[in-house]
Amino acid sequence: MGTVLTQADAGALGFGKFSASDLYSAGGRDFVTVSPVGSVPVPDSYEGCVVFRFVDLSSARLVRDAGGRPQVEARFHIYRSGVVPTG
Repeated sequence: MGTVLTQADAGALGFGKFSASDLYSAGGRDFVTVSPVGSVPVPDSYEGCVVFRFVDLSSARLVRDAGGRPQVEARFHIYRSGVVPTG
């Protein structure tokens, strides 16, 4: 295993970084789920979950598009209500 996703991967998909990763297998395939981190509604906000599929788990290789970006298998959005939490 090695580095699965980098900050450059997050940036290529429009996020600041990824956090809260989880590995799992389903239907004979291996996946990683991460939470993209952005700045809306406040800095360091989670923006749902994104699922990526591995080509090869042992070498930490994900399916990537022709441009080298990780290919999103599924995405779950958190809908923005415009309400900013206060402290």
